[in-house]
Amino acid sequence: MSLANLEEKTKLKERQVWKNKNFLFLLLGHSAHNFTFHIFALSIPLIIYDLTSSSFYMGTMKAIEFIPNVVLGILIGVLIDWFNRKRIMLLSILIKIFSVIFIILLLATSTIQLWHLYLLGFFIYTCIYAFANTYQSIIPSIVDKSQLTTANAYITFTNTIFNSIGPAMAGAIILYTTYVVGLSITLLGLIVLLVCVLPVKLPSYEPRSHFNLKKDIIEGWTQLYGSKALFSATLLILGNNIASVSTSTILIFYALDVIGITEGQLGLIFSISAIGGVVATLIAKYSKDYVNRGYIFILATFTVSLAQFAIFLSSNWYVICMSMFFVGFSATICNVHYFALRQESTPSHLLGRVIGTSSMIMKLALPFSFLVITYLADIIEVNLIFLMTSMFLLIITILALRTRLTDLK
Repeated sequence: MSLANLEEKTKLKERQVWKNKNFLFLLLGHSAHNFTFHIFALSIPLIIYDLTSSSFYMGTMKAIEFIPNVVLGILIGVLIDWFNRKRIMLLSILIKIFSVIFIILLLATSTIQLWHLYLLGFFIYTCIYAFANTYQSIIPSIVDKSQLTTANAYITFTNTIFNSIGPAMAGAIILYTTYVVGLSITLLGLIVLLVCVLPVKLPSYEPRSHFNLKKDIIEGWTQLYGSKALFSATLLILGNNIASVSTSTILIFYALDVIGITEGQLGLIFSISAIGGVVATLIAKYSKDYVNRGYIFILATFTVSLAQFAIFLSSNWYVICMSMFFVGFSATICNVHYFALRQESTPSHLLGRVIGTSSMIMKLALPFSFLVITYLADIIEVNLIFLMTSMFLLIITILALRTRLTDLK
């Protein structure tokens, strides 16, 4: 196929996606929620610090964010496959709305306590996880299979944009207003999401005649493990996630204390990483037409390995800057194609369980990796961690060449 034909084919898919009202409603609503939720994510740790003056309790709240993914991931996946998915989304939004309203009232009456934030935070982050997995599960029901990569590229593009500007916006709002005002904006974003989900039309739902939790969990695992390419991609991203801990955990200390850069330069480094992610979303919808999808995963992992090695060798902030561009680019293009692959290769009635199981696998090692990396940072030179990470990713790249990933198209 000629270059002109490939471009015309991609443009046709884009036009078809943008004409899909169900997809547009979900994209608009989720974008509004994603943008405004940064205020909540920043406010809660600050409120906890105001109450306790303790970084430990702030860290505990961070751990609560991981519990739904690691502990409840498979169960939530089963529920997504058991029940009407639109109703699950609506219920999760309503629980978040009432939880945020409760926090606002407690703040306004100066009666808020630490346990309120832990409990309501757990409900909110559980609902966020449930909504996100349900959102991913219904995309194949409203978007044609040939358009999944394009649709996921747009979803990831909006997420990347709002994740880039959201924290700065949240910080400014909290600085110049109050927690109540900030959380009210988060509440408005949730209401917009609710309004956008209500008109979404999904295929008719057939209620399950019986439930067997153990059997359903096993079915989800069997489907994931039986899809060799998808399972290999899941393990590959797990390896990338483990390696990314070294960047997110150690890079700030390394850049400021060892390299001696300024806070402004550090901010630019992470901005460049976000730009890499944006570029990846723009390229992702074209890339599968030129490169085997399996090799996209493998090349992206190898690219991160080289970027980590460059950070190990670097003595200048601009080398770190360029390296982080490729880290952001590679992580994002992997995510876009992984979401599309998971949706394309999984039957609809199993998709919730496969998403729950794969998400749990990909994030299960992160807390342990965090502990190992922070321990190593105290006993060896920090830049050696980037060398170890680079070698780890190189080994994963070589192993991936021997898997079914190379058979993907």
